[in-house]
Amino acid sequence: MTKGMVSVVEFMLKARDREALIDKAVDRTVEIAGRFSGKNITQFLSTYRNEMQQRDVPDMRQISSFKRVVEPGIRDRVIEIQNAQPTWAEFEKALLAEFMLDDASRMTRHTLINWIEKKGKNLSCFLRRWIQKTDGSWAAFWRMKHNLTAW
Repeated sequence: MTKGMVSVVEFMLKARDREALIDKAVDRTVEIAGRFSGKNITQFLSTYRNEMQQRDVPDMRQISSFKRVVEPGIRDRVIEIQNAQPTWAEFEKALLAEFMLDDASRMTRHTLINWIEKKGKNLSCFLRRWIQKTDGSWAAFWRMKHNLTAW
């Protein structure tokens, strides 16, 4: 075999190995989280991204492989989002925007009140402290909820 042929064979073997790693990441994501149905996007993306990063899959391959972990009913919508988003960060942001209404980590009035009650605070005390520590926005509250454990 010539040197050029050896290079081509090595390239093909590396490409096959990369595809095998992507297949493992996809299989493991489905095994852990099931197929993405449009619900709980935050948790699903965390699992998917973790599995892909463990196998060192490039961002563009993560985007192109995402349709393999999606249920058929929403696959067309996910493909539309894929085609419009050139980077993983933009793709992830677009998925969150599209599917956040059915997300378990989404803050609602009910989850806010439950969270305050779990912390043993009354609402007026909590709101006073919240306004003192933040600008009073929901985004600041959401960050605070996830970053502070001893409120």
